Amino acid sequence: MKKQLLFILVLIAFLFGCRKEDEPISSIPEGLKGVYVVNEGNFNKGNAELTFYIPDSNKVYQDVFYTANGKKLGDIAQNMYIKDGAGYIVVNNSNKIVLIDVKTNKLIDTITTNLNSPRSIVFVNNKMYVTNMYGSSISVFSGTNYKTFQKNISVKGYPDEMVIANNKIYVVHPTFDSPSTSVSVIDPSTDQVVKILQVYSNPTMIKNYGSNIAVLCTGEYNDWMNPNDDTFAKLYIINSSSITVTDSIFIGGHPMDFAIESDYAYVTGDAAVIKVDLKNKKIDNANFIPGYFYSIAVEPINKLLYIGDAKTFSTQGEVLVYTLSGTQKTKFTAGIIPGSFCFNIN
Repeated sequence: MKKQLLFILVLIAFLFGCRKEDEPISSIPEGLKGVYVVNEGNFNKGNAELTFYIPDSNKVYQDVFYTANGKKLGDIAQNMYIKDGAGYIVVNNSNKIVLIDVKTNKLIDTITTNLNSPRSIVFVNNKMYVTNMYGSSISVFSGTNYKTFQKNISVKGYPDEMVIANNKIYVVHPTFDSPSTSVSVIDPSTDQVVKILQVYSNPTMIKNYGSNIAVLCTGEYNDWMNPNDDTFAKLYIINSSSITVTDSIFIGGHPMDFAIESDYAYVTGDAAVIKVDLKNKKIDNANFIPGYFYSIAVEPINKLLYIGDAKTFSTQGEVLVYTLSGTQKTKFTAGIIPGSFCFNIN
């Protein structure tokens, strides 16, 4: 639901039904390295899935959580993170975090307490921090499998994605019912909000950019029928040493996601992936990869772009794999609404 809650796509997610569930396929051989595609599924349908892609053999396994465990993952799979051999899957509308063994995809544990529409996770100082979109808070957990609840950190608005830079946690607050332009900064040594930075309309996505941070502000639809009164997307750079906003780059439109590799950002724009030169603060190629895409990430070892195409938002989506020069290497089928990626390739 990371981006289904934004703008007109929320209507699509509600109106379309779900596909007929597939029969489970054979289990994945244990211990293989690959890419998890986190398929959100449709709101209130409980049809979130994990697709597992093995680049070395070009094999694709669908709905691997169900195959391994005999039950569905839940309602709106948001993100997945790997920590100490466990995959932490944020299942937003089910208000839970599902832990799996990434060697077998078997269920390890489920965290359900003190969560209110969870969105994002970071790990620091032997603690796990989870944003609660509807709770206007960040839950702090510790202990075995980070299942011991410690406290809630109150923040304003709707906290969403987080990153860590210079031992500070940066949290974006997108807009859902009122204008937002803020990024909260939390000191994990005290679990206190130490600063609130102002950027631009609807800061939705945040990524590490070297030792600094980049924030994608997707802008606002005012009158959806009149694009002339919109505010359009910008990328902002935050210096993590001084904790100050230093630069902005006009992007235009209302992009869905972005990824960073070296000095370039790859933004899923309204009609193409836009390549942005962060060093020189300008758009390098506005039509880098043509098409309307839902999600994007850079695979860190081979430096490949993984791009999610949600298609109709009610049938199986597709993932396209590109080089950073814009050459397509392959594509494969995923589940309903491929919304994020988790790389287990080290």
